[in-house]
Amino acid sequence: MSRKLLATIPALLAPMFGLVLTAHADNNVHIPGTACSPRKSDVGKTQYNTVRIQNESTSSSATVSCPVHYQDDANHGPTNFFVRVIDRNSASDVSCTFRIFDEFSTTVIFQSTVRSSGNTSSVQDLDDGSGNGIELDPFAGFSLMSMDCSLPLDPDGSHRSSVVNYQLGQVCTGVCP
Repeated sequence: MSRKLLATIPALLAPMFGLVLTAHADNNVHIPGTACSPRKSDVGKTQYNTVRIQNESTSSSATVSCPVHYQDDANHGPTNFFVRVIDRNSASDVSCTFRIFDEFSTTVIFQSTVRSSGNTSSVQDLDDGSGNGIELDPFAGFSLMSMDCSLPLDPDGSHRSSVVNYQLGQVCTGVCP
C-alpha cells in the first residue's frame, strides 16, 4: 500500500466512528530575516544570505524594515515578540524597534527597542529585560505591527551583522481547539 493511501485512511474512517479530525496551524512561526527589506538609502549596503539579511557596508550602518503579520481571529493574542540577530561589530550594537500601530497606521500605540549585547558570531535573542523577548498583553487588541533594525557597519569586510529571524508568539485567549 502506498504512503499516500495510508495517510488518507484516518480521514476516511473518522466519520464512521464519529470522530472529528482537526488540523492545528502553528501560530508561532519563525519569519526568516530575508523577509526584511532595506530602507531605500541602504539597498546597496545589504545582502541576503540564506535566511538572513546582513549589512555588508564597511562605512555605515544600514536599517532594515521587517513586516510582522498578525491575523486577529478573536481566539489568539500575541504574548511576545522575539528577534534573533548576529552582532559582529564590537563598537556598535544591533538595535531593533518593534511597533504596534492603531488600525489606521497613523499612531504608534506601543513601542519597544531591544539591543544586542556585544560582538559575537553566535545568534543572540534580543530581550526587553523580561527574559522572554518583548512582552505583550494578549488582551490589548492589536492592529498593525512592524519592526525596524539598525545593523552596524562591517568593521573589516568579514564581520557582518544581521537579522536572522523573528517571531510573534501567540496564545489562545478564547475558544481554541
